[in-house]
Amino acid sequence: MELLWAKNVPEEIGDDTHVDDMVIGPIQESGNQLATSTGACLFDAEGNLLWSLRDRIEHGQKVSLAQPPHCAEPRLYICSKTGRRAYLANPDGEVLWEYDNFSATSDGRIYLTTAGDWVDWSGPGACEIVQAEIVGASPDADTPHGTPLTLYLSILSPEGAEVAKLPYQDTLRPGMNGAMCARACHACTRDRHDILVIPHHAGEILIFSPI
Repeated sequence: MELLWAKNVPEEIGDDTHVDDMVIGPIQESGNQLATSTGACLFDAEGNLLWSLRDRIEHGQKVSLAQPPHCAEPRLYICSKTGRRAYLANPDGEVLWEYDNFSATSDGRIYLTTAGDWVDWSGPGACEIVQAEIVGASPDADTPHGTPLTLYLSILSPEGAEVAKLPYQDTLRPGMNGAMCARACHACTRDRHDILVIPHHAGEILIFSPI
């Protein structure tokens, strides 16, 4: 085994101590590249930095690769956890759109965006995005633990339009609450995707079906 290259996260990738997510694939025309959520960086196979959005995207949490229909090249979906924003970038690092209509922090509850995935929700081959959110109580909040929480899955089109808001519930506990993951799957349907969600504390596995 040979270590080909290594990067120092705060110095060479982004303002953090770790990378939350990454994807490897044919993002640009030649070979495979590696994209990171932290710093929103793209590296070539030799570890050379091709581009970075670290000055624009705050605490990148999720990065995912797909080639939507009618697009001549792949797209990178990136969500900012603390910024509560979602971005779509092309292989050259150009941000094509930005979405920020997630739940706002209120009543001592701090909302953040986390898990997400590409999903065929509206129809076969729709190649849309599902984005989940989590919430934590601020240290000075007086909201009792065990309070029911309503959170939302946001379904976005490849053009950044809001397709749907799907509500689900968790209960307020210490730490983070809400979706640990939100994944496309074929649990009930075959020509489109269902969405599997696992909340932190509700003790349930939720499956949302487009039918």
